[in-house]
Amino acid sequence: MSELHPEIPIVGEHGAVDAVLRTHDSTECALPNCAIHNPSDHPLRHAPQRWRNDLWMLERVCAHGFWHPDIDNLDYIYVTSGEMAATAVSVHSCDGCCGMLPPRELGQ
Repeated sequence: MSELHPEIPIVGEHGAVDAVLRTHDSTECALPNCAIHNPSDHPLRHAPQRWRNDLWMLERVCAHGFWHPDIDNLDYIYVTSGEMAATAVSVHSCDGCCGMLPPRELGQ
């Protein structure tokens, strides 16, 4: 069974995709912390999500407008596709909100 998630926008290589994200049912989560059904207590847990159709991953947007890989989705990618895959998709412009990189000094 699957669930529809119209509140999670889908974007592709060329922008927004007119579709609704369909995911696994909450009873079928592969790991204890699921990016959709049971997020861990990471800094962007309550931030809006979007599905990156070109990278096959979830992202979260911080209050500063940066899109960060969802930590729980990265864990899933690591378990299912390995460290190299998770490392490759974790690269992003970061202001430190996701907790993956230390915040940049802004000279203030």
